[in-house]
Amino acid sequence: MEETWRFQQEAIVAAVETGAAQKVLDLPLPELGPYSLAFSRSGRHALLGGNKGHLAVMEWQKAHLTSEIQVSSGAGWGACSMVLTSRGSSTAASTSCTQH
Repeated sequence: MEETWRFQQEAIVAAVETGAAQKVLDLPLPELGPYSLAFSRSGRHALLGGNKGHLAVMEWQKAHLTSEIQVSSGAGWGACSMVLTSRGSSTAASTSCTQH
């Protein structure tokens, strides 16, 4: 299995066509990460979940933040899963975490 997390964004940009390279989005989020990412089925919305309880929903192709919330400090939390669903113009995000 390929470990895609080892690829640097700069290497990916250098390997793709110009149109795709122009869609690079840099989100410096050092304080509340590392982050997990989930996309809606349409690919329009992205859900970012930080290990310290930060959740954000965004229209990633427009780099537009739709909403964000700090749900907890994250201390004592184990594995989490995230689901992002879209229906028409509404988007819903849900998370499920296990506590240590």
